[in-house]
Amino acid sequence: MRWKRLKLNQILKQPERDLSKLNEIQKRDLAMKGIEDLIECKKDINKKEFEEHFGDGIKLNLGCGNKKMEGFINIDSRESVKPDIVWDLEKGLPITSTEQLPIDSVTGVYASHIFEHIKNFIPLMEDIYRVCKNGAKVYAIVPIYTSTHAFSDPTHVRYFGDYTFQYFSKGKFKEMNLDKFDYDFNCDFRIISQSINDGIMTVIMEVVKCQEKKKKMKE
Repeated sequence: MRWKRLKLNQILKQPERDLSKLNEIQKRDLAMKGIEDLIECKKDINKKEFEEHFGDGIKLNLGCGNKKMEGFINIDSRESVKPDIVWDLEKGLPITSTEQLPIDSVTGVYASHIFEHIKNFIPLMEDIYRVCKNGAKVYAIVPIYTSTHAFSDPTHVRYFGDYTFQYFSKGKFKEMNLDKFDYDFNCDFRIISQSINDGIMTVIMEVVKCQEKKKKMKE
């Protein structure tokens, strides 16, 4: 990225200073302040890149808990966390109960540590597909089966493996010869990226729709 090639004062939008006039303590304090400002600057850049994944339409934060996100419709079953919509995701998405989620209106979905708590996971994925526009991004974070927390948490109802989300991608489904299982999920997601770190799997998916699929979904 371009900002990595800039000087520190340019990144932080500060004028250059003559360090020769400073004593060692002042230099140290200035360096520490620069490091702190650089960390905040990096956070802002990461936040901007993160938000750009989701487009400028309706965005959903599923199972938000206390981590509500600005610019998103925060959904949770617990009224105590004061979400924008109180809703049990076991029922899918609140498509018919509110005009906020019409079909083909959502450009981004963020789901951090919620899918492992959902029994009706496949219907929820199909609902996500229904409300999303073509090209919408779905950002999912789940514990992978190798993590002890995946099995230890008594509220978890399912486990995720390396290929779980590939089953929802028709392209990957055929590529990996998974179609022998003859599943016919009413959704299609393209896997953009998938990474595993410290027992946590992060997957970014893109909604794949065409005109025929849209017509079928509305019927």
